Amino acid sequence: MFSGRAGSTFPHFSLFNFISMKSLFFVWALAIAAVLTSCVKSAPSVAPAAAPAEKGVKPRPVVTNGGGEDDDLPVIIVKTKGPNSVPVSNSMVVMSNGSDTLSGLTDANGERSLTLPRYGSWGLQIVHDSFQTVNSTVDVSAPVTTRTDSLQGN
Repeated sequence: MFSGRAGSTFPHFSLFNFISMKSLFFVWALAIAAVLTSCVKSAPSVAPAAAPAEKGVKPRPVVTNGGGEDDDLPVIIVKTKGPNSVPVSNSMVVMSNGSDTLSGLTDANGERSLTLPRYGSWGLQIVHDSFQTVNSTVDVSAPVTTRTDSLQGN
């Protein structure tokens, strides 16, 4: 069993025993990692079948293995202006089409660009604490759509 110090009820381990147990744990961890790594198989790169396109909506291109830049996807640029056509920064721009939602804040120039996953009709909402919320619909049919909204004070 354990050899304790005289008068002690706690087991006594030498430094050598501690290092040996630590080494044993490390070896076990490496062995488990090796077994788990050998069990994992990488999935083949197969493009999913394209879903049927909605009427008047261009389908999202299929990208496999990272695919690089999303050059074929539509981009919307939203510009926000306040009174006297002054750009409004830090406005929250939200684009949604029911299944996808993208959002971001406008920059110092009052602009925010979002790459959308597909063409079609999108709901646009612009929110800023100092202005009334804007709700509208945008038809995205061009590779780049630019829209300017004038925000009204509360």
